[in-house]
Amino acid sequence: MVFGGDKAAYNKAKHTSNFDAGLLLKSANKVFETFSDNIDRFKVWKNTPVTDQTAAAFIKHICPAEDVSQKKIGREEMAGIQQDEEQINKKKFHSLLDLWDMYSKDYAQGGGLGRNKWALYNVLTHYATHTHDTRSFEIDGEEKTHTMGRSSDNLMETKKGKPYTLNAQVDRAREVALIVAAPAWQSIN
Repeated sequence: MVFGGDKAAYNKAKHTSNFDAGLLLKSANKVFETFSDNIDRFKVWKNTPVTDQTAAAFIKHICPAEDVSQKKIGREEMAGIQQDEEQINKKKFHSLLDLWDMYSKDYAQGGGLGRNKWALYNVLTHYATHTHDTRSFEIDGEEKTHTMGRSSDNLMETKKGKPYTLNAQVDRAREVALIVAAPAWQSIN
């Protein structure tokens, strides 16, 4: 369930494996409590317009190439690095940009949440939690596919055989928390 301020966007899918009504109710109550605690922030994000250019620049900023991100420098210094096309992880960048296109469509267009900060946040959380997802896009005239999960000794599979890694989800959730606390996120207003 994704809250969009006044409306909830949803995708109908069965979630019946390991079904426990008590745990479901507890989880739902926690989700609504979290939403209630953050509703003012979510409404501000929903009403904060974000252009495609701003979204692309922000996404580029959080997609450093492996050799850049592996340098032993602080996050503050990373924020100052200007990434050009050679200094970014192109597959991750285009995957996140594809998610931006999906989430930033207007609700009336069968899409997501409109071009706003809330949609950009949903791009980040989608990337964090959907490690079994793949995105297809074109780079320099060539069709590419990016599996958003990581190779891992701890690779797990859903009952339908889709791979995911719990470690990747936890790492990415932490990364999203750092991203939304950073000056680059705060400057989008």
